[in-house]
Amino acid sequence: MDPTTTNDDTVTAVDVLERELEQEREAAKVFSGKTDCCWFDKGYISQQVYACLTCTPPGTEPAGMCYSCHIMCHGSHEIAELFVKRDFRCDCGTARLPRKCTLQPKQIGHANEENRYNHNFERRYCSCDTEYDPDQEQGVMYQCLVCQDWFHDHCLSNMPDADAFSDLICQGCVRDHAFLARLEPLDEVRNAAIDVVTTDTTPASSAAADTTAVAATTAGTATALVCLSGHGNPAERSTGDLPQPLYLPDEWRKHMCQCTECTEFAKSKKMPYLLAEEEVHRPEEDEDAAKPLYESGMEMLASVDRVKANEGVLAMATLSSNLKDYLRTFAEQGRVVTKDDIDSFFADLRDRKRRRTE
Repeated sequence: MDPTTTNDDTVTAVDVLERELEQEREAAKVFSGKTDCCWFDKGYISQQVYACLTCTPPGTEPAGMCYSCHIMCHGSHEIAELFVKRDFRCDCGTARLPRKCTLQPKQIGHANEENRYNHNFERRYCSCDTEYDPDQEQGVMYQCLVCQDWFHDHCLSNMPDADAFSDLICQGCVRDHAFLARLEPLDEVRNAAIDVVTTDTTPASSAAADTTAVAATTAGTATALVCLSGHGNPAERSTGDLPQPLYLPDEWRKHMCQCTECTEFAKSKKMPYLLAEEEVHRPEEDEDAAKPLYESGMEMLASVDRVKANEGVLAMATLSSNLKDYLRTFAEQGRVVTKDDIDSFFADLRDRKRRRTE
């Protein structure tokens, strides 16, 4: 072959190495957190949740797992990323997902009874119940603050510009929790300005103790806050009204009454996040994630005892030489190497090692 001739199909070792390094860099961006422990012991927390469609395919009992388990226990499976779910505990290794957890064994038969599951665990979203396909998906999806389902922009009614709101409460949640209609004055769709957000100015039952029901605006004038509890006036939307999604602007919680009555009301509805932004637990950054495998391997080798490191290198060299000699016979005879052939090679190695130690 003429050495000056180029072949577009030729791949050099440098090309292979660069491709591997690029894949490692991309993986480090996606999986940059530490995966050294399961988050089961953290209890019911707001965290990134994943569903394994290999272990729990659509039509079976759903289950979810933490960030670490979806990589360390189900790394070769089909995974659905569900993003943040609140009050969720890892199911890996429990009754819902009995496959053994490699990070933390769980009590046999344990079930996370407080976990809540919806169609997201089958990779279906929105009021249209459509299966998510990243290759076919068009438009933008928004997560409901309350149910944490995701909705297509074209499935939401009266939707303002994306820059006009920071949080969404879907139509279904407004329908199922009528008291959420009290947040309507914050809605960017029906109220462009929120200088005065409600006519309720003082709590009916705690006016003396809680004076935070009235706040000062930047202009120095008093403006009433949105009272989630209704402050003794529990009138809610009539059943004849058609509920609409709520679009809440930036820093909308600053316009929420924080009195004792409203705080206790939010807790009773298990929605304290309506008054204070909830903490989302995220995996600790893994500083070694961005390092190439070669560099990490050399660092680990450098930390090993010198004698043991030399013995390990020698053992690998011997194994490599023996395996090459074994495979050479197949090449000379034009035979195909099968799994049974490889298993037989290592079984013979184990037998020889056992005889030497006896």
